[in-house]
Amino acid sequence: MTKRRQHQIAGRIHNVLSQSLTTHCRDQRLGNIWLTAVEVSADLTICKIYFRLREEPVSIKPASTKEHIDADLSSTEKQQRIDDALGALRHSQGFLRSQLAQEIHIKRIPQLHFYYDSSPERGQRIMELIAKS
Repeated sequence: MTKRRQHQIAGRIHNVLSQSLTTHCRDQRLGNIWLTAVEVSADLTICKIYFRLREEPVSIKPASTKEHIDADLSSTEKQQRIDDALGALRHSQGFLRSQLAQEIHIKRIPQLHFYYDSSPERGQRIMELIAKS
């Protein structure tokens, strides 16, 4: 399979899943999920889907000491929300695959694997380290 075809299918999967999450899913835990990236394996058997929670800020800026302390205090709450969202995504995996089967006509619908996208936090941490030096 060519990289171009993989990229096209990943884009279509991203669009279908985004639409399904916002319009067709009844689980309230899925209402605050935002898909950030979709990667498909070369043989189209595995699809990695990266997500974030909508109420999280996505801007990267150096945090002050007080903001950093506040972020640490709510890290368990944030982790709980991430775990809840991940559980809801895994629970709805069959429904989402059926939506993909209806919209995308390929021989096999890939297995969906969900991952939390922590790249903004990593970027913010790097910016903090740069600001300190």
